[in-house]
Amino acid sequence: MKTTRKHTYAALLIGSVVASSSANAAVLLGGFDGINDRNSPLQDLSAVGNVTVTLSGANSNVPMQQLTALWGTATLTPGADAITDRTVLINDSGSAILTLVVTNTNSVDLALETLHWRVKRDGANAATDVTITYLSGDLADTDGVSGSQNLGAVGTRGFDYGLSTFLTDLTLAPTESATFTFATTGNNGQRTRFDNFAISGTIPEPSTALLGALGMLALLRRRR
Repeated sequence: MKTTRKHTYAALLIGSVVASSSANAAVLLGGFDGINDRNSPLQDLSAVGNVTVTLSGANSNVPMQQLTALWGTATLTPGADAITDRTVLINDSGSAILTLVVTNTNSVDLALETLHWRVKRDGANAATDVTITYLSGDLADTDGVSGSQNLGAVGTRGFDYGLSTFLTDLTLAPTESATFTFATTGNNGQRTRFDNFAISGTIPEPSTALLGALGMLALLRRRR
């Protein structure tokens, strides 16, 4: 096929858009530590004003206590054995349930990716597992679908739990939301302490390359 200047511009445009899209990386959409309440999460700058995240339920009378840093603010995947004694919730027996709501208030699609938390099991009778459930919302998956994570041996560790483990649709269009519950099981009289609960995802942003590509498209249209 004969290559024209128009085709060259189009190829450059496509390449620029692809390069821009692939450059997006996961950021902290919302995270909870002692320096903020459950309606005011810590967020990456790009998430502020574009995503709302709230956390409620499970021993809401237990205050979140301050740590030196929120789980996930630096790399989203810090060392799994960092020591923590501070809590989002403390539960001795029965099932403790947290409810997390994520809403896309941006003008472009939002991709949900990973839940992050720290946990300390005080003893063998502390909670053994957590069940993460997509309770309701605008994702294509069926309401009530869930996945689970074993909390391991007694002691402290961190987890990064990919939502793709049990969900096939992780995209929230503008104004859409998703509600998740986080429930402990196996509790039998000893404390299970959770802290630094967070969710990360990808927010597409126009880059310099994309803006340049749009300018090139305008030039191409002008010459037609």
